[in-house]
Formats: sequence, C-alpha cells, structure tokens
Amino acid sequence: MELIQSQKGKDLLLSDGYRYRKARTNTDGSVSWRCAETPCRGRVKVSLENVVVNVTRHSHAPDPAKNEAKKSVSNMKRRAADTLEKPRQLIQGSTRGINLEASVHLPSYNASQRTVERIRQRREVSCPNPGSVADINIPVALQVTSRNLNFLLWDSGQNDPHRIFMFGTEENLEVLEEHRHWHVDGTFKVAPQLFLQVFTIHALVDNRSIPLIYVLLQDKREETYVRVFQKLMELISFVENIIQIHLQ
Repeated sequence: MELIQSQKGKDLLLSDGYRYRKARTNTDGSVSWRCAETPCRGRVKVSLENVVVNVTRHSHAPDPAKNEAKKSVSNMKRRAADTLEKPRQLIQGSTRGINLEASVHLPSYNASQRTVERIRQRREVSCPNPGSVADINIPVALQVTSRNLNFLLWDSGQNDPHRIFMFGTEENLEVLEEHRHWHVDGTFKVAPQLFLQVFTIHALVDNRSIPLIYVLLQDKREETYVRVFQKLMELISFVENIIQIHLQ
C-alpha cells in the first residue's frame, strides 16, 4: 500500500494492483477510498494505523504494471519540483529499473520532458519577491547545485533580526579545511535586495584565490562577522592549527 500524487496533485492510493481516490475521512479517523477506474464501485477502507479494514469487490482485474508506471511518473514529478536535475537525467533516473510490462504505460520522453518543464515553470512563478528578510523561504530545489549537492549551509532563522544565509558545498568546506590560508572580501554592489553585502571567503590553492563560501549579510557589524566565522568553524569541525585570515 502506497500513496502517490495524481496528475491534479491529489492523493492516489495504490494497493494490490488497484488505484484509489480519496472519498472521505470517517468519524473514527479511518479513510475511505474509491476505485479510480470508472465505473468500478470497488472501495477500500484504511484505519488510522494504516491497516486495510474493509475491501469492496472490484468489477475489473488488478493492474500492478500500470501502478508501477504511475509510481514512476509521480517520482519524476516530485524530483522535478525538488531538484535541479537535468530533464534527461531526471527522466532516466525515474524510469530506471521499471519492468517491460510497466514501461508500456509510461508517457513518451517528449511528454515527460514537457511535464518537467511545466512543473519547473510553475515553481518559478510561485516564488514572489519577499517583503522582508523574515519572509524569505528558499525552495528545496534552490538549496542544491546542478549536481544535486546541498548548497545552503546555514540559515540563521526567520526570527533572527540580523538573519544570515551561508552558501557553499561540503566539498568547499573540505578545501577550506585542507588549505588554511584564507582571505575574505565584501561586495556591496551585487548584494540582492534586502541585504547590504555579499561576504565571500576564499582559500589560497596553488597560489590562486578560490571563492568557496558566500554569505548574505544585512549589516557590517563586528558581531555579525564573528557569528559567520563561529558557524564556519562549526561546519568544518576543526579547532587546532592557526588559520591565516587576511582581510581585504
């Protein structure tokens, strides 16, 4: 028994080769589901403990292959909304391992690509400019890189009047840990709306300055910089050794 999303974003219950749409929530907390195939009157009742307590007979045979295809498409849509994977990689990853019988129920590659693009267009439209720093809510899909690596290292929180965002990857933290000669820079001209500066932390690697950490700051207070480096030290988890930090 498994829940997936329908084309309209509604819950679909998959159980024993049948698909069900939610009919109602009962007074005892259980949920009644009706068969998604018209005009079948098959039903299933699921308790609060996620146990099937009653099943009404269906007028057709189960179709587990079609359910498998529906699961694959639902997974593709979720990944389209939650990641920055390239469409080809996303579609192939969602259908990998699916059996031949189920594959005949899958949409064409072009149709799947259009679905991915449509979902991502809706996602972009649903991210209006915030009125304040407290209103900022970064979608999960924008918290990762194109390689699907976590990029948002730290958000000090919506209740922080001096809210700070720190961006970088774990790989970048490893470079900082390995190369202890750092310098920093504060850029004001390219700071996004609601922020005063983009504060960057660089490491000297093979005599080249490599930007590795990007921090959005609302002010230039000493306390703010102290917080940034305290958090950075927590993230890279080292205490010993003196680090040369050159302010630029």
